[in-house]
Amino acid sequence: MSRYREHVRAAAVDAAPRSWYRIQQSADSGDGVARIDIFDEIDPFWGVSAQYFVSELNAIDAEDIQLHINSPGGDVYDAIAITNALRQHKATVTATIDGLAASAAGFIAVGGADVLQMAENSELMIHNAWAVSIGDADDMRDMAARLDRANANAASIYHAKAGGELDDWLAAMKAETWYSAAEAVDAGLADSVLKLPKKKAAAKAAWDLSIFNYAGRAAAPAPRTSSGKSAEVPPQRKEQPVAALDDGLRQLLGVGADADDGALLNKVKAALTERDEALEEATKPQAAAKLPDGVVAIDAAVLATLQAQAGAGAAAAVRQADDDRNRLLDDAIRAGKIPPAARAAYETVLRNDLESGRALLASLAAGAIPVVGSEIGHDEATEFHPTAADMAALGGTFAKITGQKWED
Repeated sequence: MSRYREHVRAAAVDAAPRSWYRIQQSADSGDGVARIDIFDEIDPFWGVSAQYFVSELNAIDAEDIQLHINSPGGDVYDAIAITNALRQHKATVTATIDGLAASAAGFIAVGGADVLQMAENSELMIHNAWAVSIGDADDMRDMAARLDRANANAASIYHAKAGGELDDWLAAMKAETWYSAAEAVDAGLADSVLKLPKKKAAAKAAWDLSIFNYAGRAAAPAPRTSSGKSAEVPPQRKEQPVAALDDGLRQLLGVGADADDGALLNKVKAALTERDEALEEATKPQAAAKLPDGVVAIDAAVLATLQAQAGAGAAAAVRQADDDRNRLLDDAIRAGKIPPAARAAYETVLRNDLESGRALLASLAAGAIPVVGSEIGHDEATEFHPTAADMAALGGTFAKITGQKWED
């Protein structure tokens, strides 16, 4: 595959080139500014290879280079060569993405310029490198390794500019991430959005973007990478200007425009101290409310447990009372003290007053009622049907023992 690539590249270099860039140096004006336009695909096979671009770039003798980009990308290695050539040039390079900087054109803009500005409505796209390979399995593995190295190279360019984690940039490339002008600045890839005069319009891409996963930022999801610039400033090859303190901060703190940095710093310290004191006061533990005498606070979980236990105890007491009544009645019937048919009447007595009913049953003579049959209260032969006289006698006995009138 490598021999095939070299053969095609050699044939392309010998062919008549189709220029995808233009370099102009306004030497006559004496302003020492050169302009470079990259307004097509970076194509070493059917266009112009990096060797022509770098040769003309090195011939520029200017202090400033204005680099304008509107390109869907192209060959990765040619783009890396162009990026490094721009980095090594003595001039300060200010890049402007006029329409689109996608793929390889994107990392030329991000990595090759000292300052990158996005024209309004322009877009930046990053993604993994692509390739076409012909050959056996070894050729395919070799190509896969080359693609991994190319992706790592591109991710390192975005990381050096914007900071964040290298793995996050690799993930953003894998997802094919499109940035609007403002999103590119927020992500740290670009430095500012260039406001264009109303009479001019931002450059528009004229290529078929259907080769990508998304046909432009409008069709793509929001960028996943929002790390912004790293707190650790990446190394710069040229000195960058230091921004002055924003006037808005002075207004916010109530400091006059004539105050020096020391006065502003003291005001900031005072504001931070005041904030810390307010936070400390707000987070102080509040005194617990005083409870009335005789009232005890109890944890809700403990109260719920006690209530459940009390309910269980009450139910057990009811069951115990039922067992006691049934045992007293069964014993009285077995002893021949009361007939089975009178069980309900005596049960009423026991329910009204257990101790008085117990005393009544104890006072009755055993064997007064014959017990016949194997089951208590189920022998028809011994069914007892008390007369009014029987009930009157029973009531008299109850009243004599308990001192209360028995009501059936």
